[in-house]
Amino acid sequence: MLDSPPGSSSKRRILPKRSQPPAATQRRACCCAHPSATRCCGVRSTAMATAGTWMRSGQACWLKRKPTQAAPCRPSTAPGIWRTSQRTAGSARTSTASTAYLTVTLSGCPAPTGWVTSGSALSPTASHPCGGWNSTPAPLTRPPPGSSIATSPRPCANVSSINSLVARADPWCPSPRESAQLPQQHRFSAPSRHATPLIPRSHRIKPAWHANCLPFQVISSKVVVVSNISRRKLLEMIGAAGGSAASYQVATALGLVAAPGALVKANVTRLRESRRRVVILGAGVAGLTAAYELDRAGYECIVLEASHRPGGRVLTVRGGDIVDEVGHRQICNFDRDPDLYFNAGAARIPADHVALLQYCRELQVPLEVFVNDNRNALVHDDRMFDGKPVRAREFITDARGFMSELLAKSVLTEQLSQPFDAMDAERLLGFVRAYGDLDSNNFYRGSRRAGYRNGGFLTQGQLKEPFDFSELLNSDFWRFQMHWAEGNDQAATMMQPVGGMDAIIDGFMRRIGRLVTLHAIVRRVHLRDQGVDVAYAVNGVERRIHADFCINSIPTHLTAGLDHNFPRDYVDALRVVQRGKLFKIGLQARERFWEADRIYGGISWTNQDITQIWYPPTGFHRRKGILLGAYTFGDAGGEKFANMTPEARINVAIAQGERLHPGYGNYIENGVSVPWHRMNHMLGCSARWRPEDRHVHYTRLQQPAGAHYMVGDQISHHPGWQEGAIRSAHFALADIDRRVQTQIAQLSARR
Repeated sequence: MLDSPPGSSSKRRILPKRSQPPAATQRRACCCAHPSATRCCGVRSTAMATAGTWMRSGQACWLKRKPTQAAPCRPSTAPGIWRTSQRTAGSARTSTASTAYLTVTLSGCPAPTGWVTSGSALSPTASHPCGGWNSTPAPLTRPPPGSSIATSPRPCANVSSINSLVARADPWCPSPRESAQLPQQHRFSAPSRHATPLIPRSHRIKPAWHANCLPFQVISSKVVVVSNISRRKLLEMIGAAGGSAASYQVATALGLVAAPGALVKANVTRLRESRRRVVILGAGVAGLTAAYELDRAGYECIVLEASHRPGGRVLTVRGGDIVDEVGHRQICNFDRDPDLYFNAGAARIPADHVALLQYCRELQVPLEVFVNDNRNALVHDDRMFDGKPVRAREFITDARGFMSELLAKSVLTEQLSQPFDAMDAERLLGFVRAYGDLDSNNFYRGSRRAGYRNGGFLTQGQLKEPFDFSELLNSDFWRFQMHWAEGNDQAATMMQPVGGMDAIIDGFMRRIGRLVTLHAIVRRVHLRDQGVDVAYAVNGVERRIHADFCINSIPTHLTAGLDHNFPRDYVDALRVVQRGKLFKIGLQARERFWEADRIYGGISWTNQDITQIWYPPTGFHRRKGILLGAYTFGDAGGEKFANMTPEARINVAIAQGERLHPGYGNYIENGVSVPWHRMNHMLGCSARWRPEDRHVHYTRLQQPAGAHYMVGDQISHHPGWQEGAIRSAHFALADIDRRVQTQIAQLSARR
């Protein structure tokens, strides 16, 4: 495929013809050869020197060279300047310059090779590991399009900085020993698997690769195809050179990952004639998302859920509900009041979780603000202030004030002020004073941000005395809790569904509840040449089903224990994913005592086992309320509580809550606890990937094993959040849609 020359505004795909172009005198030029030309034939061009003239023959462009002139080496005119294609690696890519351009195709390859030219049919040899030409001086050096190299190939260099996704701003120049001569007429083409036209454009990023040589294949004396680099391999090489941030940015730019904040939709093509059956294992957020999208696209869906309820780890507990803990089945004793509920699983929605918010809109789930950060909440640490709790606003204000004072003093020293001129130093001091609320002498003497000791309304407010900075350092609150609410998934505005997080599950069930079978225990998943066989039991009755595809949201470690015939590498990947041992306690209080302490929503922190206390963000000034009396993230805390009886857990939570709120136990009526790694059909919460395991196994699980797809937040980079589960479902749906549409097209072609 040939793209428009650089700067072209046309997006029309140009398909090359195999025949030689007619004489140049019979066709109009694609670009002018005059050095001062900036626009020719409606195509914008840079200045051109003596390289030659682009000609158009039907739908193909070709280059007519001056017969005796070699390509000059000029910064703005020499061939070989690289532009970026908007497609992925694995699709066609365009090399363009003011005088020539070349389209090559990348696919995947077993062995490293190098860029070659097709003019004199330089072909791979056994003695040359690159099988072609590669030069060492430049990060990415290659012969200009259409050139032939008169010298023998150099040894393959270990190239340390290559990037075919980003622009090469410097032209290629042959070394003195290498004479590049272009044939009089040369046309380049390459097949592409993609129908979308490529739009060559400059890129702002500097070149950065980390690889050996790009592989190639000489198709003919007129065609060069660079092959055998998959998108996965390409992103791995970019990640090796620029880190995960670089690979993520490239994947986002290529459309492999949705940009943060972008509206996400599944876009499954609606089936018109043929039907496809999909069996979905698990009625959590990922499974229900998949069923919802497939059902409205005309697929036949069967959702099998092992539990007595849908929702997975979206669990809202109310009075009379069952908490299905292995060994300790509990019945919640909250009052039967719709405002008294406990989100034992998912409990908040960040504003940038746009896929989940879109479903809330579609399913008509009303939302309200969730108060995640409250500076009036408490910070407690046994190592600080003799174990007495302080307001979060006091700790944070004083910590920033003291740090700003230290920085202000450093700015005035000769060493730090040396890089700044007088104006810069003064502006930096102004910033530091504002950040820490310092006085005019750059001292921190307290701030009204921490609250007044007394006064402030009818009389002049008196500032609180700052804490002793050494006392603040004794606490670990500054390690991550102090900036907890500044993370992108914790910052305001946070939301929650009105009446409990399971309102989202109810919204799905209103649409597709007819597709869900509860108490369905999956026994076996076997891959077939066409489709998947699933065996399951409902209330002891064994059943079997065959489906074209299987979407599986069962936790990976439980899937690995099923009767299956998955490939070995797939099973290895299933087994490496670890599970979190998160633990929560919900407590019913007969009186909202925390509101008398001016706490309305938010989180208090403690270094005790309970870790957090959450205050309800709704129902202000009502009589009763539900507190989250403990929320532990670490495995040690989760194990400690799980090994207790449910009654002992409540007692420990009350005793530790007393350290923050004296008389705490007098207000607690009852409670319920949820240790997620002991919950039936779950045995864990929030997948945990070790970096080395994610690097090796994550992509394998993201890809299907035959017609079997793993989904859920466990197959995402955002585990523990509903958004990660939805995005993983969308990823699987997109691949299923592609496969089905390919099958339909093939069947249509045979008719």
